[in-house]
Amino acid sequence: MNSQPTAPCALCKSPARLMEQNFTGYKVDMHFSIYQCSNCHTSFPLPLVNADQIYDFIYKNGERVPAYDRYWGYFKQVKNQISPLAFLADREEAYWGIREALQAITKKVQQPNILEVGCGLGYLTYALKTEGYQIQGLDISTEAIENARRHFGDFYICDNLFSFVNDHRETYDVIILTEVIEHVNDPLSFLQTIAALLKKGGKAIVTTPNRSLVPDDIAWDTELPPVHQWWFSEESMQYMANQLHLKLDFVSYQSFYNLHPKEYIVKRNKKKSFRIPIIDENWQFYSHALRNAPTLPEMPAQQFPAPAETVSAKNTFKKILLQVKAFFLPSTIVCGERGNTLCAVFEK
Repeated sequence: MNSQPTAPCALCKSPARLMEQNFTGYKVDMHFSIYQCSNCHTSFPLPLVNADQIYDFIYKNGERVPAYDRYWGYFKQVKNQISPLAFLADREEAYWGIREALQAITKKVQQPNILEVGCGLGYLTYALKTEGYQIQGLDISTEAIENARRHFGDFYICDNLFSFVNDHRETYDVIILTEVIEHVNDPLSFLQTIAALLKKGGKAIVTTPNRSLVPDDIAWDTELPPVHQWWFSEESMQYMANQLHLKLDFVSYQSFYNLHPKEYIVKRNKKKSFRIPIIDENWQFYSHALRNAPTLPEMPAQQFPAPAETVSAKNTFKKILLQVKAFFLPSTIVCGERGNTLCAVFEK
C-alpha cells in the first residue's frame, strides 16, 4: 500500500501531505501541487513561482479583476462617506477586525503611532487618519503611493519593508497588515521585520483568509496561487508567534456576524477548482473569469441606517434560517466567532 506523498512544510518544516496535484493557478497555464501541514495546519502550493508579472496585471486592470475590483470601489467611494472607517468596517470582516483591535489598543495607549504596511490604494490609511489616528501608509509600489497621495494626502511612504526597518526600529505602537501576509514568500521573516519596527509592547494587527474555518479535506479555497502563496490557520499564526516570541490573540467575529449573518458552503467537487483562473495563456483576461466577475454596487455619499430594531429582527431571522439550513445540510458552516478572515494580534 503506497503512502500519501509528503513534502517539508514551507512554514514549519514538518511533513505536509499532498492534497491535490495539477491544481490550476491564477494564470490558466500555471499548475501547482497543494500541500497541507499536519503540524501547523498551513496550506501552501508548490512550486514557488514569481508573481510580479501577475501583480502588474492586477494593478493595471484592477477595476475589472474579480475580487480586486471591490478595492477600487472602496478607493473611489470612501471619501464620500460620513464615517469612512465605519463604511469599511460594515462591509468586510478584515476592516471590522482592525477597528475592533485598534479600539482595544487605544484604551491603553493614547494616540498610538501606527503604520499600515502594504497600504496599496491607501483608502484604509485614509479612513483611519480621518478617524483621528496618527498613521502613515507604506508600500513598495511607486505607482500605488503616488496614486494614494494624489487622492488622499501626503501621509504615504514608498519603500521596501526590509530597507525601511533599518532607520525605524522600535518606532511604532501598532502595525497593520491587511490581507498582505498570504502574498509574501517568507512570512516568518516578514513578521520578524514587522516586530523589529514595533516598540516593546507594540502590536501587529494581521488579517488573512482563514483556513481554520474550512474542513481539512478542502485543498484550497482562497485566491489561486501564485497570488496567494499561503492559506493560514490559527495554528499557523500560533506557530509564527512562538517562533518570534510574540504573544498572540485573535479578534472574535461574533459581533460582526450578529450584524451580518453569513454562511460558508463546503464544496467538494473534485473535478474542478473552486476558483476560476483570471489570466489566459496570452496574458489577457480569461473569458470565464470575466463572465463571473462581481459588480460592486455604488454606495451613497450619506448613509442613513434602518432603525436598530428593524435591523436586529432581520438579522435574527436570517441567523435562525442559516442555523436550520446547517442542521439539515452539514455542508453549511455558519460563521460566528470564527469566520472567513482571521484577525490576529501579535504583541511584542
